[in-house]
Amino acid sequence: MAQDDAEPITERALTRVLGYVDPVAHALATKAAARDETTIAAALKNVLGPEAARAVQEAVQARQGPSDDESSSDDEQIDAPAWASQRDLDEAVAAFDAWVQPDETERRRADDLFARITQTINEVDPFARVELRGSRASGCALFDADVDVVVEVMLTLEAVAEALGEAEWSRGAELIRARVPIVTGKDASTNLAFDVATTQDAARQAAHAYGSDLNDASFAQHRPPHFASTVRLCKVVLRQTGLGGAYGGGLGSFALCALVFDILRRASHGTPGSAALGALRGLGSVHTYGRPVHLGAAVVDVNLDDPAALAAAFARAADAPTLGAMLDVPGLARTRRRFRRRGDDRASAAPRPDRGVKRPRA
Repeated sequence: MAQDDAEPITERALTRVLGYVDPVAHALATKAAARDETTIAAALKNVLGPEAARAVQEAVQARQGPSDDESSSDDEQIDAPAWASQRDLDEAVAAFDAWVQPDETERRRADDLFARITQTINEVDPFARVELRGSRASGCALFDADVDVVVEVMLTLEAVAEALGEAEWSRGAELIRARVPIVTGKDASTNLAFDVATTQDAARQAAHAYGSDLNDASFAQHRPPHFASTVRLCKVVLRQTGLGGAYGGGLGSFALCALVFDILRRASHGTPGSAALGALRGLGSVHTYGRPVHLGAAVVDVNLDDPAALAAAFARAADAPTLGAMLDVPGLARTRRRFRRRGDDRASAAPRPDRGVKRPRA
């Protein structure tokens, strides 16, 4: 969500859960919400404890205390998508997958953002090689997925952050000095988030669940049937649990993809519904998280703070009679509509600058 929206929403969520606003928790929650709402619990866990941290994340995701413009839109009647009540699991999963992935306009905006990132970096280093990674490159993206980029460049990430920060089209570009340092920011016209890492750090991405969900060649080229649709459904279930995010001891995107890949290749699933159910049941077993996943020459170890809680959440999803009973349909529908509307509003309201235009230095 936008930074301006994140501050009041997290403030009211903290008031709802704690009865007051802890300034440290508010700062951490606001930063996490502006980047990825599913990481709020991980950001707050050491400050508030796991239960309160998860409650704050759920309050933020439910938009308790939204901004005025979002409040009016959330009060509108939202019709449940057809997939929510379909009893045929194959039809429901296929319809859900078409609904939850980026539409043509959203894909075009993401492609345009990647092109502008590439051009901005190449203006600083014409020989830099910029590659799209992550779920948008692998074909497993949800509609609101970040644009994940890896750059092979002699420049430092500080120089990359400065170049992106000066670009007229970007907003909030900054260098995050984590174990895997990245530059994060957003497209000012569409609010799409992006991450940029260097190839030197990309070698460590899998271990820390950054970006390249399917970077290993054998993983990308020999995926089981219905892999992408199954990953997208499992990502939504994971997002609802509040147990995502490898940095906070949860299940990261890379690890989730690896586990789904491993589960699906162990048994044949001829339909999207059977593949989804097989993956949910596999993820619903705590033993799934105790063994390494071998992907060609690569080995993925899944390290979780609370594998039993994660397994229980996926097991409950597997037992649901319909996707409507499995997922928070109203919340998901509001998020889907809000993302689409915000992208349309921003794109139409803000004239797109030339890609080479930079902000003047202060």
